[in-house]
Amino acid sequence: YTNSKLTILILLLISIWGVLFFYAIHHEIMDETDDMLISYRDIFVKKVLRDSSLLNSSYETTFDRYSIRPITEEEAEIYKESWYDTQVYFPEGNEHIPVRVFKSIFLASDENYYELEISMSTLERDDMIETLLVFLVSLYIILLICILVGNRIILRNSFKPLDKLLIWLNSIVPGKPVPPLDNDTRIIEFNQLNYAAYAMSQRSLQVYHQQKQFIENASHELQTPLAIALNKLEMLSQHDNMTEKE
Repeated sequence: YTNSKLTILILLLISIWGVLFFYAIHHEIMDETDDMLISYRDIFVKKVLRDSSLLNSSYETTFDRYSIRPITEEEAEIYKESWYDTQVYFPEGNEHIPVRVFKSIFLASDENYYELEISMSTLERDDMIETLLVFLVSLYIILLICILVGNRIILRNSFKPLDKLLIWLNSIVPGKPVPPLDNDTRIIEFNQLNYAAYAMSQRSLQVYHQQKQFIENASHELQTPLAIALNKLEMLSQHDNMTEKE
């Protein structure tokens, strides 16, 4: 009963912990990716300020790319930086790969605003998250098994005094002396239970002897009047001319 209740509790707690831990790590990895994109943005803007010819350039590889487009001052006033995840087609592998995109604006040396869009592949991040999920699930299963097995062993050892007490109780025979109870334990509740069970058994034995003595005394006391009554009846039955009153 205890194991079943603890199993449900442990299963619930570890499940909640596992989900929270996974999302915490996932959030941390996302933050690192966004910080890296911001660093790329800062480096690129410094290069553009030194070399304005880069304003008309773009860069694209399989895993990283950036592009620049001019925007108006009105657009710049209400512009908000943004991050989002998307997928781009990878011709060499004939597949789509996940990327993280960061959009920001900057004021160039020509006093015009430009929007900078930087994309970075998140293959390593996704692989890391997938690997983390596998290890987390494995750790979850191993930890759960170890806790349940360990808990079962601990409970079995802890309840040995109770098993020994039950065996001792089954060995008690009414009317016979109470056998000694050798059941020392460091568990206070079991020591109290041992004392209460032994005291109860001694009281039961004492009550048994008292009842037995009472029955013997009552039987002895009843024998004398019964013998007298039987003797009188026999004497009366020997009269030949007994009246209705006799």
